[in-house]
Amino acid sequence: MAMMNNLTNNFVAYDGGGSSSDRIQVNDPAELNNDAKTLYVNLCQGKADSMLAELEKGINGIKGKWTGPDAAKHIRKLIGIYNDLLVFRDKLANIAGTISQTAVGIENTVVANGGTSYGISPLVIDTDPQKGVIYMSDTGIDDVHLNVEPDLEQPLQGIVSVATDFNDLRSSVNSIFGKIMDNWVSGLGRNYAKETCDEFSSKVDGYVETISGAANAAKDAYAKWFTPVQ
Repeated sequence: MAMMNNLTNNFVAYDGGGSSSDRIQVNDPAELNNDAKTLYVNLCQGKADSMLAELEKGINGIKGKWTGPDAAKHIRKLIGIYNDLLVFRDKLANIAGTISQTAVGIENTVVANGGTSYGISPLVIDTDPQKGVIYMSDTGIDDVHLNVEPDLEQPLQGIVSVATDFNDLRSSVNSIFGKIMDNWVSGLGRNYAKETCDEFSSKVDGYVETISGAANAAKDAYAKWFTPVQ
């Protein structure tokens, strides 16, 4: 039988049975739920969705303006980054939902045992199938005919800006996850959440390097293509 234990005024542990790592132990359920909403609204629907839109626009923009073997190699790498970010965004949304459910579970247990409600409202994750994970493909990339269009610079600038956005997203993710991990002491899903955050953080430098490499290669191609022959 599940058991609720108020250890201090601001600490709640809910023992649902099973291993100790599955025991729900939270310092402040209301704050945890608020952080889950911040994670979803500010980082998933905010930063991540904005970056995905900018990357998609930029990649589609340079596809027809920079072609050839070198261009195809770099564009495919950019598409890989887009797809990685899409998966991470989806994982973040699911983690935010799990965190909110954890807080709501404690709320329900406290109230059922005669305690005072924290006033927690569950986070509603957008489950619209049209907004699911849709990977970008490399269809339409010309890896044979070398060509550079004069208006390559504009979509390229959008892609370059995402490199800075990746560092900002990592900083924001690490900040909110630091709060969440301190508050969410234990419980099913906590380890997965931490591993997801750590994995993303470890990949950001590589993403930035890849984006910078593609941008520099495109700029070099542009310079060579439009430099008059002496």
